[in-house]
Amino acid sequence: NQPISFNSIVEYYTNEYATLSFYDDTDNISLSNFLIKNNQSATLSDSYTKQDNNSEYTPIKFNGANNIVKFLESKGYRFVKVTGLGSNSATQYNQVSYGNFDNDPDHDQAFVLHFVHETKPVSQSKTVNETINYIYTNGPNEGQEAAPTYNAAPIKFTQHGTQDLVTGNTKWDAWTPASDQFKEVVSPKIDHYT
Repeated sequence: NQPISFNSIVEYYTNEYATLSFYDDTDNISLSNFLIKNNQSATLSDSYTKQDNNSEYTPIKFNGANNIVKFLESKGYRFVKVTGLGSNSATQYNQVSYGNFDNDPDHDQAFVLHFVHETKPVSQSKTVNETINYIYTNGPNEGQEAAPTYNAAPIKFTQHGTQDLVTGNTKWDAWTPASDQFKEVVSPKIDHYT
């Protein structure tokens, strides 16, 4: 009687994980708090859990990312790039690829979508008028016009700026013209008055 032995191999596979987060490059901060305050997911994840050795042939996909990007765009953000090992260098969100899962059980893959604040040019103007009224302050003509009213040519000042569409704040340039002034006016002489 010889003993019978069985040899079997039990294969173990490690799950692969990937995460996606969102970052504000203008303010150099994570968008996690902003997203949470607005009832959005701050981080998305994808995983490969099949019990085989094909993870490196499987593309990473983050369900819900499109909706978060659309939400951020509606709040004045503009997508500029994706970072993370295996991602492409797309500058348009609809061209982003995260690549495939790696075959490294010791390190999860992490990706970041980067955004900047959209801006728009704005301007404002003000017109300054100069009016001089000549009125008798005493005597028999008190309160009456002593000479015709003088109206100077108006001076228009313009200011340009850039409005941040995320914060609503505007950075203004200097007013132009910066040093314009009204011409000197020589008041008319009226007999017996100074």
